[in-house]
Amino acid sequence: MNRICLVLLAISLAACSSAPEFNVSLQTTPLLPIPSKPLDLAVTLTGAPTAGAAVKVKVAGKQMPLTAGEGGVFTTTGVVLPSEGAHTVDIIVTVDGESATYSATLNATCTKGGAAGAACCAPDACAAGLTCVFGACAAAPAADLARCHGEAECASGVCGDGTCNAPTCEDKVVNGGEAAVDCGGSCGGCPTGTACKLDTDCSGGVCALGICPLDAGKLIGEGDGSANTAKLTTILSQDMKAPTDLAFSTLDPNQLWIVDAPVDSFIVVFGAGKEGQSHNVLRDFSQHFMEEVMAISFADEPSFGTCGDSRNDYGGQAKPNNFMGPVQWPSKFNDYTKVNSAHSVHWDMLHSSPNCMGMASAGGTAYFMFNGYNNAIDWVDFKKPHCPGCDDHSDGVKRRFAGVKVKRVANIPSNLVYDKKTSWVYVADTGNGRVLRLDVRNSYAVKKIPAFFGDGTLTEFSKPVVEELNTSDLKQPSGLALDRGVLYVGDAATGMITAWQVADAGTSGSFGKKLATFKTGFAAGSLAGMTIGPDKKLYAIDRAGKKVVRVDP
Repeated sequence: MNRICLVLLAISLAACSSAPEFNVSLQTTPLLPIPSKPLDLAVTLTGAPTAGAAVKVKVAGKQMPLTAGEGGVFTTTGVVLPSEGAHTVDIIVTVDGESATYSATLNATCTKGGAAGAACCAPDACAAGLTCVFGACAAAPAADLARCHGEAECASGVCGDGTCNAPTCEDKVVNGGEAAVDCGGSCGGCPTGTACKLDTDCSGGVCALGICPLDAGKLIGEGDGSANTAKLTTILSQDMKAPTDLAFSTLDPNQLWIVDAPVDSFIVVFGAGKEGQSHNVLRDFSQHFMEEVMAISFADEPSFGTCGDSRNDYGGQAKPNNFMGPVQWPSKFNDYTKVNSAHSVHWDMLHSSPNCMGMASAGGTAYFMFNGYNNAIDWVDFKKPHCPGCDDHSDGVKRRFAGVKVKRVANIPSNLVYDKKTSWVYVADTGNGRVLRLDVRNSYAVKKIPAFFGDGTLTEFSKPVVEELNTSDLKQPSGLALDRGVLYVGDAATGMITAWQVADAGTSGSFGKKLATFKTGFAAGSLAGMTIGPDKKLYAIDRAGKKVVRVDP
């Protein structure tokens, strides 16, 4: 039998006697053995040909063969030192049918607070900022194909067969740019209720406040009013007398602004529906700017507009003179806390739309309006705002569209919604029991209309394209809200909310396919303004109940 000598490179062991034909070296990975975690062992034979040689190791009573490789290297995986301390490793080398056993000692250790490169056996064994990767403290988890003991050691979060696996869309771990487990990023859309970072993470194409919202058309639940299981959650039921409309601020979506007609006020809710919600009331004592306020609409700049169901009689104290119309306001809440009356900070006002029942931002400083006195749809552009509280309105531009006759119902808002993607203007024509949509892009100036002195120009424009919602069961449509090609219509007379698919083009002057119906149970005439929150949920006003609610399907 050949004489064999054991030489250990990674551990300390006394050399054997006499000159050998083989030198034997032993290496472990991790380099410093740790307890209770699988090790890789490599035994190298040098000094003589290794053809026909076989090597086994025996550790903790378990014997296993090594696999022969190139250069006289024999390897195995899965060797476990069961506890801390010294452990004997027997290396059994067989040549020409005869065997010799050589012993080495491996010291298994598991330090605490180890620096980079120190042996470790658990994630908390390393110093702050380091992580335990395959028995050694490292600055970051291991990359794909690196050796590992567990999922926490891998950047992908997946350790399979002792190796860090590349991320996949079926590994049940959030990795590889995914927003949630096996969805988002390159793995396709996440379902409703899943965490998200980008719109593309969600199956519905929208990420709302870090959560994939309900699909378009399902904000009031599914089915008809009798079978629908959606619930109403009260958001606010204080400090309101008969609220009319509401909108989330585009400057700070954490703020929900509500207008209250009988008391000419704003109610600003901070963190609507969230823990720690609070609110403030902002009054306008002018009896003009916020008189019988019906509508509020935020622009895509730091301003918003309001208008009211008034002919300017100063709360019944003067003869009406029709010097009423939309008001432009700054969006910063703090501007209002510095004055006694909100009107002191208003930016602008125009005066050719008395009994205004609805208003919708058209982008920038422009708005569409429901002119209840002239039974018309108007468009205004405030242009450059004047100084806070001042009264220079001379640069205002106003249009009235011919051939569109709408009808006001006193004290019931008629919401408008403008869809910037399609250029349709949706109108709740309350008095005529219908919902219209208008496309004014091809309308043109026809003639000048007399306007109040110093109040800018007023021009009649030609009839726009007009279509009517494909329904005959509306009584008094009031609240409107648009979300991803679905129009939600609130009927003040019945308290019903219906969802309509309006993304497809209409036919023969009509549009819309009914998707669902929800019965709020509100009293007749009570269901008023509606809006879509930043969480992609529907919010509505119950005037008789003096509250704002959220629909939770």
